[in-house]
Amino acid sequence: MSVKYTRLPESDPDLSGRSAFDYESVYTYNDINSQKYKSAFTYTSPVSFVPETEVRSTEYSPLIGRVSHVVVLFTCFLLYVLTLPVSIWFSFKVIPNYERLVVFRLGRLVGSKGPGIVFILPCVDRWQKVDTRVKAFSVPPKQLLTKDGAGIEVGADVYCQVSDVQKSVTSVQNLDQSTRVLVQTCLVNLLVQRELRDIESQRAIISSIVQEATNKVASEWGIEICRVEISQIKVLQPPPARAPPTIMFPPGLSASGSVQLPPAFQQLASVFMAAQGHTQPDPSEAPPDLLTAVVSDHLDPDDAPTLAPMKILLAVQAILTESTVQKVAASYQFKVTGAGGGLYHMDLTSGKGSVGEGPLPSGEADVTLVMSSSDLEKMFSGDLKPLQAFMSGQLQASGDLAAAMRLEEVIKLILGK
Repeated sequence: MSVKYTRLPESDPDLSGRSAFDYESVYTYNDINSQKYKSAFTYTSPVSFVPETEVRSTEYSPLIGRVSHVVVLFTCFLLYVLTLPVSIWFSFKVIPNYERLVVFRLGRLVGSKGPGIVFILPCVDRWQKVDTRVKAFSVPPKQLLTKDGAGIEVGADVYCQVSDVQKSVTSVQNLDQSTRVLVQTCLVNLLVQRELRDIESQRAIISSIVQEATNKVASEWGIEICRVEISQIKVLQPPPARAPPTIMFPPGLSASGSVQLPPAFQQLASVFMAAQGHTQPDPSEAPPDLLTAVVSDHLDPDDAPTLAPMKILLAVQAILTESTVQKVAASYQFKVTGAGGGLYHMDLTSGKGSVGEGPLPSGEADVTLVMSSSDLEKMFSGDLKPLQAFMSGQLQASGDLAAAMRLEEVIKLILGK
């Protein structure tokens, strides 16, 4: 196809009848109004389009559904009356006290009925019985790896009860199977975050945590988890052996002054020594009983190295910072039982804090904590969290419980987190 171009004029075009462009074409047109023209293409009669105003919507009308529903129901009731008294034998159900009947009429949920005599409209009503009694099922044992690398196999027994019969039918397809998978998943996710020794010693706490977590989801299904019992834990593979940590005292005591201690006790003992001024001692002047003065004079009967409560609090005070004290902003009274027990206090309300024996000098403490000396060591070493100790009964707290939970800030500082 050839195209003819025209140069654009620099001046304004003459609008009296001429155009600046040439619209000539290779095709010739005669009378456009009579639709007779010569072209290289053939055209048929123009297609007639339906105006937008004439387009009708084919969407489903709710009014039609309601009218159809009423018509079908009226017809069924009419047939029911005409077939009396034979239809009576098909329209009443006796529901015991421990069951409920969820009724659907023409696909729509009517509601739950029972106990007692329940009327059912034949032909159009569909129903499903729901047992509201407590039932139990077992979660199959699952093999998993704990946080410390131990391989275990553990299952659970679950006791549950339907709390909302309508949700139990309309929200989930297979209620028993879904609940079993939910409990198993929650149990596995919780155990892989814990060490083997914690799992074996805290089965009751883990059961309560699983029950609380699964109830948040199960309540949307109309079911309530009444109790979760973890089965006996089968150890398939013990955790890999680790080299025991060693306290290394300042130069001059490294040859004869090392003792096997847990990592947190190692840090506490080192900080305590630094707080007492035992930095860079001369080997010739180092007292031979320095190690005993810090650790060995407070050994448990089974020769497990421990620290006295007062020395733990002094070591904690030595590493306290003003920012940590500002975050905690509370005073504590410790009633320690067991070896080295007594009354101690920790004031974290100003400065870098202060500790001491006896009651708090400034008055009544914000919270009073009652625990054993071994649990005090575990708490400040990071092996026992305050909330975990409180839930298990190892820690008794009175006063401001929120202030007791803020001890986490001190523990994080000790562990360097």
